[in-house]
Amino acid sequence: MTENSISSTTNTNTNTNNTSTKVNQGNRSREVSVTSLSDSASYDSEPHSFSSVTSIVLIGLRGVGKSTLSLMASAALKFKHIDVENCVSEYTGIPEAIFINRVTLEEYRDIQYKLISQSLKENEHDNCIFVLPSSSIDNFKVIEYLKKNSKIYCIVNIECEELRILNYLDYSNDIEKGIQIIQSKVLKYRSVSDFNFFNLHSDSDLNIIKRNMISIGGSNGSVSQYKSESDYDHNYLLLKPLEKEFVQFLTFIIKGSNSASTISGDLHLKLSLNKKFSSCLQIIYPEILNLKLWDNIDEFIYGVDAIEIKIDILELKRKSVSPYSIVNFEEFIAQLKRYTNCSLPLLLSINNPIIEINRFMNSSNNSDIRAEIYNSYFNTLYSIAKVAVDYISVDLSIFLYDDSISNQDSSLIIDHLNQIRGNTQIIGSFVSQDSEFWDLDNNHLKGITTGLDIVKLCEKLKINHLRLTSIATTVSDNFKVFEFTEYLRIKFPNLKVSAFNDNALGKVSKVFNNFLTPVDIPINNPSLTAFQIHEALYSSFLLPDLNFYIMGSDVSQSLSPAIHNAAYKALGLPHTYSVFECSTLMPYLAQLVKSPNFGGTAIIMPFKLEALKYVDTMSNHVKIIGALNSIVAERSLENPNEIIGIRGENTDWLGVRLSLMDNISPINAVSKNKTALVIGAGGMSRSAMYALIQLGYQKILLYNRTYTKAQDLANYFNSLSPIRPSSSLSTGEYDSKIDDLKYFEIILLNDDEFNGGIIPNNFNYPTIIISCVPSSDRITGKPTNIQLSINWFKSPSGGVVLETGYDPLMTPILERATEFKDKGWVAVNGLNYLYAQALAQFEMFTNKPAPRALMKSIVIEHYKRNYN
Repeated sequence: MTENSISSTTNTNTNTNNTSTKVNQGNRSREVSVTSLSDSASYDSEPHSFSSVTSIVLIGLRGVGKSTLSLMASAALKFKHIDVENCVSEYTGIPEAIFINRVTLEEYRDIQYKLISQSLKENEHDNCIFVLPSSSIDNFKVIEYLKKNSKIYCIVNIECEELRILNYLDYSNDIEKGIQIIQSKVLKYRSVSDFNFFNLHSDSDLNIIKRNMISIGGSNGSVSQYKSESDYDHNYLLLKPLEKEFVQFLTFIIKGSNSASTISGDLHLKLSLNKKFSSCLQIIYPEILNLKLWDNIDEFIYGVDAIEIKIDILELKRKSVSPYSIVNFEEFIAQLKRYTNCSLPLLLSINNPIIEINRFMNSSNNSDIRAEIYNSYFNTLYSIAKVAVDYISVDLSIFLYDDSISNQDSSLIIDHLNQIRGNTQIIGSFVSQDSEFWDLDNNHLKGITTGLDIVKLCEKLKINHLRLTSIATTVSDNFKVFEFTEYLRIKFPNLKVSAFNDNALGKVSKVFNNFLTPVDIPINNPSLTAFQIHEALYSSFLLPDLNFYIMGSDVSQSLSPAIHNAAYKALGLPHTYSVFECSTLMPYLAQLVKSPNFGGTAIIMPFKLEALKYVDTMSNHVKIIGALNSIVAERSLENPNEIIGIRGENTDWLGVRLSLMDNISPINAVSKNKTALVIGAGGMSRSAMYALIQLGYQKILLYNRTYTKAQDLANYFNSLSPIRPSSSLSTGEYDSKIDDLKYFEIILLNDDEFNGGIIPNNFNYPTIIISCVPSSDRITGKPTNIQLSINWFKSPSGGVVLETGYDPLMTPILERATEFKDKGWVAVNGLNYLYAQALAQFEMFTNKPAPRALMKSIVIEHYKRNYN
């Protein structure tokens, strides 16, 4: 394959899971370039808002995986998949390379434009994901058409590692030359795209994929072989993290952060950052590349609520990096999402204050270098807004200390960011070196920019999030910060402020800051870590130590205390989780909720329905399911020692949902034709059916030995169809889009139909089977013996069998499922459900992201020690 053919040859076989590596990188260093952060503007057009966008258009080089990503996303988002990558060859009936040689370039582009625009126009009223040919980037008419219809189409540029593209194209010439050609082409794609997505190779991080997945055990349902490669012999599992990343990426663009969190499993919710003490791990790029970040990622992120990546553009310049590098910033963002399982909000900022930028430029006599640095600053600022992360930070000193930027220019800069940022929130930041910065009476301060000055600037620029830092020269300077933030809370209630002194003497103000407090990686004597903040908040009695419980009969052997207590210890939380065995719910629950240190309790059978009487509020999930399994004591930041309400929650449905999401193959993605089977009609069945409905299943079969009980349950849910989908996992807030209504139908099976594996007319064989029957008899302890007919495994694409009980771990239902492993069936044991709902419960109790890897290891080791 020659250099010229890299950008001209077309092929629709875009396999994102190419495991072979034909190009040997050798010992050549992987460099970083600031040019990889900036866009080369080739087309002049006005940026736009994405609130009205109905269709996604994927562009990118051949081999980046556009078709595969489109198929996965269209199935998950219920969008129509339209691939026009081969439109010209399909229209002419001859290979495109031959056709190009028979016509002029202008004639070829006219035909391509006609075919693409026709397809776009015919489907402009539908929710679609279009895959465009790689050559369409050079067709001005195509790009112009998309830009003129920017209220309909959102253009997403797909990228991947350069070596993967070269391998895909069988490139055999000079590797550096090939990389240069690819990256020069990538800059052109970026110049016309609204957002950029990096398709990270799945095979490269197999251990991380295993660690982050809910799955405990392999397709045979066992735990003893958990770490063996055979447990992950299904290739589709390698695509699961990529599917999650891309679907979350598109959901964020279309619907925003809250809806995107339902894809990532971010159970403590990004929006809750505004309602609690939250910390933000700061890492500097490219400095972070020299640390073993990926080897210690768990240790680094435990307890943090977000991650801020600070781009050091001067360091990139000092390195005199080649403009064509292998590593780029988008790849680093993709790696960070992969290693953190998309579970933490990301904040992007430029590490260099504008004063430092000006000082660097003034020290250089080379006007070209000065212009390059200045352009890089703003190009980087605009480019990071196209990565679709939760926050970007803008240094407000640009508008105060840079004489080249007028008041009109400053407004235009923010206006432009507002137009291209989509659902990303802008945080205005300002760093002061004056201890009088926090003074509220600033009439006597001459020549000093104060915090109130910055607040007024934020009002002018219509920025609602603000981060202010200064220095403390005395201990009392920290109290000035508290006075300042309290003043703003009263006078500017719509402004979310993070304010603290950023030096050693100012640590106390950092500890008590309640919004995205910056913390360091816990190595080399850090300034402040998330663990230390937690210890300080509780040891200062600002936050109370809390007691959590699991209530019910026969709960003495519960794994929950071991799981939760280990997680509390890892995060520096002084809480306790213990067993509360009781034969009746009252009066014990009433006594517990009156305790000043009551944090919450898990409720198990037979009290899940009765407990509804004793909560003040409940999530919409609980209201629909009609049962709860968690009670949470609500507290406010103003007085965290006082309980202001008792809220009912349900994590049973989340346990089912998360377990299924991590084990459903792309071929079995939810659609209106997919069928699910639920066995049992108790409280767990209610949660299972609700999880299936929220996932989008429209055809659900229900079987229970007591037919009338199943009939009551089916009638209840059928009366609710359609259900408006939730835009959040924990609060159950409703999505406002009517076209997202969840329609469904629950059909009962009698004994003969269930035992014979007979499905109703117009139903397909199920791809999901969930057993909600206790795996053993609560009185005799004997395993429940439910036999599944082989007819239930007739789905040609296989499926997932989920057991919600784990004692014994291997049930007859799972044993039957393992017989069809070669047919694509995956047996998911009850530890998966236990672990998944424990994650949800931990985050509801603490409002902190759960230490997933640690909690999974506790589940596995505890089971091996006590049950094997």
